[in-house]
Amino acid sequence: MKIPEFKNESEEADWWYANRKKVDREFRNADPVTDASGKLMTPAEIVAAHIAAQKQPQFEQAPTTGIEKHQAIADDFMRQIFEMEPDEYLITDESMLGDFADFGDDSAMPEIRAKVQSIYGDVVQENTDYLITIFRRIAE
Repeated sequence: MKIPEFKNESEEADWWYANRKKVDREFRNADPVTDASGKLMTPAEIVAAHIAAQKQPQFEQAPTTGIEKHQAIADDFMRQIFEMEPDEYLITDESMLGDFADFGDDSAMPEIRAKVQSIYGDVVQENTDYLITIFRRIAE
């Protein structure tokens, strides 16, 4: 049985109710399903696990290979500019300068760029605020 995509919880509840007998028959005729520990799962547990899996957001971290090459610069930069220690942030190759400004407050960017320039020189250029680019310029 294919479980459709639902627009909302009400639609999902209606579908499960309308198909409850068919779902019950399929569960009764299906091979036993076990959880990660090997415990036999009840139909309700299987349905709950399926629903939970559908609602889990898919997350894939951006690569960090470029940042790793400039880790010492990254650590110094984050301390100098944002007063953050290495265990207080995550930087990937796609991280941008604005990612560490107050969320949604672009008004802080001129001040941040000025602080970077006063410490590191002219390493931030308009529309190129990727940290990896800034770190490469600092390394040059």
